[in-house]
Amino acid sequence: MSSFASSARPEVSDDLADASRSNSNGPYSAAMAQSRLSTQPGAQKRASSAHLSGLMCNVHRTTGREPPPLVGATTTIIEDKLYVFGGRILSRSRPAPLTADLYELDLVRRHWTKLETSGDLPPPRYFHSMCALGDTKMVCYGGMSPAPSSQPLAADQQQQQQGEVSVMSDIYIYDVLSRLWTHVAAQDAPQGRYAHCACILPSSAVFASDQAPLSALQPNAATGRPGMDVDGTGGAEMIIVGGQDGANHYIEQISVFNLRSLKWTSTQALGKSCGAYRSVAAPISPVAASRIGRGGGTTAAQERVDPGSSMLIYSNYNFLDVKLELQIRRPDGTLTERSMAGAYTPPGLRFPNGGVIDSHFIVSGTYLTSSKQEYALWALDLRTLTWSRPQTQPGGRLQPPAHQLWQCVHGGAGGVWLL
Repeated sequence: MSSFASSARPEVSDDLADASRSNSNGPYSAAMAQSRLSTQPGAQKRASSAHLSGLMCNVHRTTGREPPPLVGATTTIIEDKLYVFGGRILSRSRPAPLTADLYELDLVRRHWTKLETSGDLPPPRYFHSMCALGDTKMVCYGGMSPAPSSQPLAADQQQQQQGEVSVMSDIYIYDVLSRLWTHVAAQDAPQGRYAHCACILPSSAVFASDQAPLSALQPNAATGRPGMDVDGTGGAEMIIVGGQDGANHYIEQISVFNLRSLKWTSTQALGKSCGAYRSVAAPISPVAASRIGRGGGTTAAQERVDPGSSMLIYSNYNFLDVKLELQIRRPDGTLTERSMAGAYTPPGLRFPNGGVIDSHFIVSGTYLTSSKQEYALWALDLRTLTWSRPQTQPGGRLQPPAHQLWQCVHGGAGGVWLL
């Protein structure tokens, strides 16, 4: 039996050790947190209720075949289902095995199912990314997988050799309806990485080709595989931000993969160290992007923006004296730094996760000190760039059951789910 919470709304070698000590699932974390500002309860209550009166967190029981405790797994929401893929199983055995299992949580029935999948099955991995693509597909990229062996090995021998891992730069697309995996053999892939950030945005790119490219957005109803019926424009792009290489060095780049042409189209310098341990990337609608930093009085004229989707990159680091950074990536690829104001700011959150609901960026993550192991949930009003706390259970914090693994994931219907 496991639990999750819903909100209904109108340096990685060391990092991995931190993840294991805090029962973290890669971006998963162990407990729910208050901020270092909790010594000012009256002020905190006023801040949290200013713009978030409709956001409330609750804990629910779940049934079914739940995932084991995992490190470096991903959670992805499509419609009313949440999917958990991959990860390293927390185990006393050494090395702890990696997995390529896929679990589905029905968020309405609150019931877990371990899925049987087919097709081009991806190898086991952790600290990869998995992004929702429309309402029927998910895209898996990169991570760390067992190093390939020069000789065929039995299953038990493969598990024994999983101590040696390599960083990947491969892409697999999963079709939810057919439960089929498809490997995308893309050329000119960027440097392999793990613990990166990723999200998928609509694209306005135009293609010209004698042969229509495979399209990850146009399913073939008969087989569920990507189809061939495309018009040569639009589609979607997967944006890969940062991450780390096999030597644990940060990769200060942003790479773009177009899911209509199935090609890597660009790589640009990032100039910052971003990764899953300290950063999170999230898409922003054109209207929400037009309101950033404009205050609460944005007019309709100000909201008329050119079509195209932006994304935000939120980072926190130097956890003893935490530094917070917010970058906005515009549709043309330009990056803009935005300053966050206000007397109330989040503490340093390890493995942050979150998404945008209306004009708020909701972020969660593990708050670790020598005496605390808590899981914090904060909200940034993108109009004023000020922070506040969503309401939780009485007492101001979510209290997950012992030994449960939690992660904040953004539900497309305007909600945040905590697993």
